[in-house]
Parts: sequence; C-alpha cells; structure tokens
Amino acid sequence: MMTYGKRVAASAGGVCLVILLSSVACAHNIWLTEGKGGENHVVQVDFGDLSAREMPDVKKLATLDLITPNGKTDLRSPQPKAGDAFGHPILMTSPFSAPSDSVVAASYDNGFWVTAPGDRLERNASALLIPNGTGKHWTVKYAKLLLGPGSYSKVLSARLELVAMKDPFSNPGSTLPVKLLLNGKAYPGADITYTDGLEPLSDKDQPSVKTGADGVAQVPFHKGLELLTTDLNADPLDPTLSEKDHIYASLTFQTPK
Repeated sequence: MMTYGKRVAASAGGVCLVILLSSVACAHNIWLTEGKGGENHVVQVDFGDLSAREMPDVKKLATLDLITPNGKTDLRSPQPKAGDAFGHPILMTSPFSAPSDSVVAASYDNGFWVTAPGDRLERNASALLIPNGTGKHWTVKYAKLLLGPGSYSKVLSARLELVAMKDPFSNPGSTLPVKLLLNGKAYPGADITYTDGLEPLSDKDQPSVKTGADGVAQVPFHKGLELLTTDLNADPLDPTLSEKDHIYASLTFQTPK
C-alpha cells in the first residue's frame, strides 16, 4: 500500500499553506482522534507537527465540546488527562456516550507573538508589553472530529472550518469534496494537506490539494484515519494587538478499513 510520504512526489501540493497576506506558514497544529473507550468514546487531543509532537497545554484549550442533535457538552470537565498514544503525548477525555452523527470540536489559543527591536526571536507576548515590536500576530487553532455516519453535515461556524461535503463513512469514492470556510464564506486558493496523522512527515513532505473558486478541494480518500489540515493569515480581530491573525483548522475522521 502506498504511504503518504511516497505519494508526495505525485502531489501538486506537498508544501505548506500559501497564506492570505504574504508569507508561508509551517507550524504547530491541533487535531482530535479517538482513543480506546470500550463501548463509549474517548477523544484524544493531539498537538504539534507530525514530525515533532508535543503535549497540548490544557490551559490553552479554550473549548472542547461534544455536539449532538440534543445539544452541546463541555468535555473539559472533568479535565482531560495527560496520556500517550503510539508513543506521542496527548490529552485524553473521560469516556462518554454519543450518537454516531455527533461531532467533537476544539479551539486552542496559542497567544500573541511579537519580535522586539534587535531581537532574533518571536516572543509569546502582546503589543501591550512590546509596543514597538514587529510582526505582531495572534495564533488560534480549531479542530473538528467526526464521530460517525451523518456527522459530516454539521457546520459549526468556527472562524476557520473544514466541512466535508459527502459522508466519508458511506464510501464516498476515491476523493472526498471538502469545503474551506473563513468567517462562514468559501475560501479559494488554499492548500488542504491530507495525511493519516501517524506517519511523521515534515510540513514540506505532506501532500496537499488546493481549494477551487467555490472553496472546495477534492481530497484523496482512504479508509482508516484521515487528518486534513489548513492554515492561513487573516485580517486581525483587534488591529491594536495584531497585524494579522494566524488561524489553523483540522478535520479528522476514522472509517473502518
């Protein structure tokens, strides 16, 4: 079976996302996967790069919600515990039950960043502390996990969101149409990377497909775990603190092999 790494040469992408303003971003993402919970669900919060995983900071996990047809449940209570999956650090929720057409969604605030005059490093600080700094930006990340058949159609209205246009649990074919939304509007010309979330590929080695004029990309589909990611720079919500907002989004689902 061809691995993601071997498919890169045939991919038109395989590079980091071309972003809204002027540069290319390669940095940490957040994504959700299912762990072992017996008859119940357990969600794992994964963080970092595929080639360099890190433990997510539970204090930066702004939201972690189970969304069902009956409403929303905060999965941060009880607080997710540190754990390990395939040798990688994760946060892990307590077991919970949910219908198959449910979604788990997270948002993660990675804070403000700025470079002080004469400094070579970006500092995790705001312009309130370094008012004469450069490269001011805010980094925020969104993640969505589809738990089963029927969950694909839920649009959560996150600031940046990947939305499957067909149900991946019903054998969609060789490709899965996925729409990228920024502030609820289709976003064209962005790259969506696709991996199995396990192979430790560097950013530059991850295959990708580009969204069209309608914001939709035809993502190669495979059975098992699939991780889709994208990131871009957007106009800042608060121009006094940020020159741009760097936003990440991920979509994961796991279909039977």
